[in-house]
Amino acid sequence: MPNNETIHRKFLKLTTPRERLPKFRYGLVCAVLTYVGWGLLPIYWKLLSRFSPIEILSHRIVWSWVFITLLIFLQRQWREFVGLVSTPRILAALTITSLMLAANWLIYIWGVNSGHIIECSLGYFILPLMNFAFGIVVLREKVRPIQAIAIGLATIGVCLRAWDIGGLPIISLGLAFTFAIYGIIRKKIGVPSLSGLGVETLVLLVPAIIFLGYHSTSVTSTIITAGSADWALLVGAGIITSLPLLAFVEATKYLPLTVLGVVQ
Repeated sequence: MPNNETIHRKFLKLTTPRERLPKFRYGLVCAVLTYVGWGLLPIYWKLLSRFSPIEILSHRIVWSWVFITLLIFLQRQWREFVGLVSTPRILAALTITSLMLAANWLIYIWGVNSGHIIECSLGYFILPLMNFAFGIVVLREKVRPIQAIAIGLATIGVCLRAWDIGGLPIISLGLAFTFAIYGIIRKKIGVPSLSGLGVETLVLLVPAIIFLGYHSTSVTSTIITAGSADWALLVGAGIITSLPLLAFVEATKYLPLTVLGVVQ
């Protein structure tokens, strides 16, 4: 069976630039929607600051799984989902991406609710630089001079901001590294966006449920006193997590990582 790279090369040979343009534009729209959505997330997490980061993360995983499973039902993609779960190589790759996601989400939630929003933001300025580097080194993507200038200016800006923060921006680097690894693996394996995210949330679901079950009996748990507004926000976390992530995975299918880096 041909791998994703072979299919991609054949696609490039069999289609003209005019035929590829709509797919490129679609990928561009997905990328813009992704980054706008992620840019608004700190506001949402601040509304949940009374909960611990690991508690928010667990709810984020559970409700993301519920939302994604519902979409899989509606889109009738159960065969694709089962096919991914039953393919050891794909399942192993998606297990790695799910762990990268969980680490990225936890760092981000903790950073925002601990008053490190600037460092979190810096992480998502470092991320496109990593994507750019991965695109050139790993995927052998070609770079136009204007893209190189844009990334060069961004690199200078990141360095200046890191200097202002003082010390090594551990939070920023952690966010950038975990999601850069997630992005390149998802691009390389090329699995369907929705069913792939379904597998990733399924991998994380059991640990999340176990933690929530254990934590609900703890005296430190805030879920006991949560009101209807809190529950609405926790459930909504699944939706505001899943939609930008689905858009991101779609964008990686049709855009080179170097272009994604510039858009971000």
